[in-house]
Amino acid sequence: MNKSILVLAILICTAMAAGVKAPDTKKYKFIFFTEECFDTFFVKNDFVNAQCIKFTLSKVLGTGIVVLSTILKVPQIIKIVKNKSVEGLSFPAIISETFLYFFTISYNLYKQNSFSLYGENVFIVIQNIAIMALFYVYGKNFSIIKLLTTYILFGVVAGPLLLQIAPTKLYDFAMIINMVLFFFGRAPQIYSNFKNKSTGQLAAVTVLLSLSGCIARTFTVLTEAPDFFVLLNNFESVILNGTIFTQLLIYWKNTPAHQHSTKKNQ
Repeated sequence: MNKSILVLAILICTAMAAGVKAPDTKKYKFIFFTEECFDTFFVKNDFVNAQCIKFTLSKVLGTGIVVLSTILKVPQIIKIVKNKSVEGLSFPAIISETFLYFFTISYNLYKQNSFSLYGENVFIVIQNIAIMALFYVYGKNFSIIKLLTTYILFGVVAGPLLLQIAPTKLYDFAMIINMVLFFFGRAPQIYSNFKNKSTGQLAAVTVLLSLSGCIARTFTVLTEAPDFFVLLNNFESVILNGTIFTQLLIYWKNTPAHQHSTKKNQ
């Protein structure tokens, strides 16, 4: 039963993510170079063209973020399975975060931005839904009804957004909604860490990658598709993810893994 829930979670999210790649009007050579920049570098041998250097670097970073996002939360998933515990993780925070990514994907589809500017959101959603399934597997008093209700809610809300059949004004306010969702997605986790003086089963690698990704993404958005609200969302992400990373550094001695290691060495 547990394995079937995990498979169901991944299939639902994969189906919703299918076809989310928005068209990019620019033509590329070897993935990272626009035709103009390719000619600038390799035909005109102009390797110091600032505009092409900046854009190509942005493309490399953006693609790297998307590729790394496919395993972003794998350390978190492994840590949960290894310790058979979701202690320290906030289910409401993950729900809010997942809705945030759905809004980000739909907003970028609406703006017809390049997939490299938002693709990581697709893969993080898939991993988040798998983590939610692990709450059912390892969480105390966590019912299958709660899990399935959450999945259905995602389908009802995210379906129209991703299919681009929601009211246009909703997309215009999507990034504002995102800022609110991201705050409520991170605030419970930050409060829980502060209250328990511990980060529980939070994976430091995942948090660090998230923070690094937010910083890099700010650069790519500034370079390829400057958008005030997207940038504002990125700045908020850097601040809140940075706060959680700081808590990891402060409370690392209080985590279950460290405590177990300390007792073992005594």
